[in-house]
Amino acid sequence: MLQRLKQIASYLPVFGVILLSTALPFHYGGYQRFCLYFLAVTHVLDYVVNQRWKNWKWSNMHWVYICQIAFFLLIPIWQIGDDLHTPILQRTIENYLPFLIFGICGLMGITDKLKIEYVAIAMILTSVGIIIYVSVLSYLVGVGSFAAWVDWFNIHSHDHINSHMILNLYWNFSIIMGLYLVLRSRIGVVWKTVMGVAIIPIAIAVCVSDGRTGLLTFIGIIFVTMLYCMFTYRKWWVMGIILGFAVCAVAFLSQHERFIVARSETNSRVYIWNVATELIKEKPLFGYGVCSAREEFVERGLGDEAFYNHYAKSFVAYLQRTNQKVNLSMMHPHNAILETWMQFGIIGVVLLIGLIVLPLTMRLGKYQLFLSLCVFAFAMQSIFESLGGNLQPQYFCLMVLFWHYHYLNNGGKDISPTAHLVAP
Repeated sequence: MLQRLKQIASYLPVFGVILLSTALPFHYGGYQRFCLYFLAVTHVLDYVVNQRWKNWKWSNMHWVYICQIAFFLLIPIWQIGDDLHTPILQRTIENYLPFLIFGICGLMGITDKLKIEYVAIAMILTSVGIIIYVSVLSYLVGVGSFAAWVDWFNIHSHDHINSHMILNLYWNFSIIMGLYLVLRSRIGVVWKTVMGVAIIPIAIAVCVSDGRTGLLTFIGIIFVTMLYCMFTYRKWWVMGIILGFAVCAVAFLSQHERFIVARSETNSRVYIWNVATELIKEKPLFGYGVCSAREEFVERGLGDEAFYNHYAKSFVAYLQRTNQKVNLSMMHPHNAILETWMQFGIIGVVLLIGLIVLPLTMRLGKYQLFLSLCVFAFAMQSIFESLGGNLQPQYFCLMVLFWHYHYLNNGGKDISPTAHLVAP
């Protein structure tokens, strides 16, 4: 009986991880909160029931989790010296909470039942399901051309699922997971084929999306993966494919509507970053704190003509058009480093860079490539988005935890949870 209880306790966090990985692309709400808290509670239950502290050993890989925990703790510490208390504090705590939860999980150690294949298949199926659902909605509109279908696909994606930034990051993570299943996992040929075919519509969805960052990230993922295959398997003929892919990518980008517009117009983020930079210059060492940083940013921005005309004006119009209460505190610097610098000064920037860079040094053998690609995707998004909102920290924290403990649980070997599917 006790042994059965221990086994159930060890699988409960896995169930929580799978639930959370399928909830990520949707708007943050009750379901994601439930999944996150369920994972936290079941992790503690498993840790106690299976007495996992007995096998705990320190390694340099744990530094990334210490950075995550320390980064979250900056919020309450800096709030002590911040006289301002606004609703943005609660939202920031909730958005940054995964740094604390996954930091503790990673530092303490998580169940040995966690296998990356579970998560990979769940994310790929979720992505394909979203694409099918949105495609059907677009088809029902009765579009007459592919261009019109693409427009409706993006409209329905935003209205019924989430913003293109959130979806593109999730889809790129799903593609990375799919590449792992095809290239390095030991699941059978049938499963490899199914998953390989499944990532094709995901790749198409990224290419037709409104997001430029997501598309550039996808191209980078494919380019790096091809280079990896060429050097790992010594298939030098792949160089021809790489060159052909590079030519096609350049041709595609040159004809992409969003990139054509970018060549003729100044990106509004330039004006946003100018305001954020001016704020940072005044308090570069310790920043303003969460509430005061956002308050100062919005106040300075509204007083800047270029900022207002290229960002705040359209922001207000969007909120009014969608019948949402006008809340200008939702405006943010659209850059993770700039916002962190405004909030916590240079200390916050060092911790943020540390928790992003350290996973690149974890030395996970054959799994390191895929973790590095996930870090690359998140880092690309962080250049144009602030943490929280369209750049959820739980994306990054989950990927670090997944790949790290998949590596440890398999002892550096490709042992698949679907071992019975491996072709003889």
